[in-house]
Amino acid sequence: MRISADPQHPDYNAAMLPVNVYLNGERLNDCVFADEEGGEAIVAARDEHGNIYVVSEEIAVEVMRGQVRITPHYITAVRAPQARNKP
Repeated sequence: MRISADPQHPDYNAAMLPVNVYLNGERLNDCVFADEEGGEAIVAARDEHGNIYVVSEEIAVEVMRGQVRITPHYITAVRAPQARNKP
């Protein structure tokens, strides 16, 4: 499977988003493209302080290679506790 977070990219599919992307078993943050068959993930690059690196007002990206796995990101609803009636 290939997926992109960029609506202009041919592998963008809003119905499939959001997803979790793993590289060699480790979850990636800020992933903008992932290809399971090609073993490639593109993520936002970060500086030495962990901030997203920007070059000429564009977010810099880093290409990472290895075993890529894409899974659905399920959002679970949490219900607020119900007030208990005292007998």
